[in-house]
Amino acid sequence: MVYVKINYGMSNTKLAESKIRILIVEDEPMLLEMYGIAFRNSSFEILTAVNGHEGWQKIQTAPNMVLLDIKMDDMSGIEILKRIQNDSNLKLKIIVWVLSNVGEETVSQEAIKLGAEEYIMKTKITPSELVAKVKERLKN
Repeated sequence: MVYVKINYGMSNTKLAESKIRILIVEDEPMLLEMYGIAFRNSSFEILTAVNGHEGWQKIQTAPNMVLLDIKMDDMSGIEILKRIQNDSNLKLKIIVWVLSNVGEETVSQEAIKLGAEEYIMKTKITPSELVAKVKERLKN
């Protein structure tokens, strides 16, 4: 069991102790590495998956949060969201944010309809901004 301390930037406050595991499902190796480094540097436990099938397998370990790409060759993020929706245990336990470059409104609407809490364009957020946004969400 791994415990990490997360500092939410509040002074004179006790650090939150938790075992927060984030799964990043991304088929672009450079992006996967970049996001992994940003989250590890902020003391998160990171799991990574280089394709949809591997991502689906690692989702079975019930990470606290999944950052999910949409366009992957073997299994799309939409298919993964459908599978999560059909699994009542996973659906209630995992926070899913889509992190994609697919800007089509129909795709983002479908992802939200299937349970994604956020749909974030990769080109509109830096890794450090993403980490801050995740910290804020998990703090609440």
